[in-house]
Amino acid sequence: MAIYRAFDIAENASARPKLNEEQIDNIEQVIRVILDNLSTNKIYYQIPEERSEDGSHPIVKYNENAFVGTEINEYKVDNELIYLARKLLFEEQVVEKDGKRRRNKKIKEGLLFAKHTLNQLVLLKFEDTQIIDKKTFRPIEGLSVDKQYYKIVVIDRDNYNNITVVDRNKVIAKYWASGFLELERRRDSHINTLELIEGLEKDTLINHEIGFSANEYANLKQQVRDFIIENSSFDKEQLFSTLKFDSNKHMVDADSFFASSLFDVIDADFEINKEVVIKSYKKTIRVSKSSKITVDNLFRELKRDNIELKGNNLILKIDAEYKGSVQEIIASGKENG
Repeated sequence: MAIYRAFDIAENASARPKLNEEQIDNIEQVIRVILDNLSTNKIYYQIPEERSEDGSHPIVKYNENAFVGTEINEYKVDNELIYLARKLLFEEQVVEKDGKRRRNKKIKEGLLFAKHTLNQLVLLKFEDTQIIDKKTFRPIEGLSVDKQYYKIVVIDRDNYNNITVVDRNKVIAKYWASGFLELERRRDSHINTLELIEGLEKDTLINHEIGFSANEYANLKQQVRDFIIENSSFDKEQLFSTLKFDSNKHMVDADSFFASSLFDVIDADFEINKEVVIKSYKKTIRVSKSSKITVDNLFRELKRDNIELKGNNLILKIDAEYKGSVQEIIASGKENG
């Protein structure tokens, strides 16, 4: 048995009247197609450990009130779904200067679908209701998942550590994951790499109490950066063994070299997520009003002497495999200019 519900999330959160068989079949079709295509863009989230017994947390609250016993209590499920719909609306609003709340213009209105079974809740928000019939929920001209703009969460009963969250936009909206659902991303290579780089660049990775001079610190920081850029995995001990500094002057080991507070959060060894590295060190150099150059990893290219500034000339070294295509592009530009 399953319970299906639909809500309009606009200026208000309003539940649709009792759904008919056609509407239910269409909701099931949409959910099934989307769930069957989650493999490439799903991310696992979790309830923060300190809130796993907090009855005010929306997912803990749902588990305690809606996932009860061996039969579905429709009345309790409805109460919890109405609460979630209103909470979603709240997170999609901003506060005006006079204290009143209004809809955030940057967040699209949409339809919220819910499917509750004995052991699972699926919440799906369509942000563009032009792709489905607003009355019957039938997909218009078929259903192409890649062209949809939706957010979805799959919550399994009593499972607080593997909650599947998907946003078909480029990144998962904070209002959806951390606001509405009050979740944190489960620690993985993405989070570990991101927090490692943030720690390095915000100067919270290396222990400042060691007493490195400004030059020594800058040199060590670059060595750590090079390690992150050039390697596919991170190991605290391995990284420390590669660092070059005056060990007679600074008698430290891996544990004392790094600020302990950071490794209370991130893992001591993990796979380095290259997408995070590229995103973190990607730079755009504007050379005129009409021209700019994007470099995936500026630090690496500078280290390899692939970019150099001489007077007003920015010199780029072209890899042999790309020389031909660059010549073709320039030649084509001259011919059509």
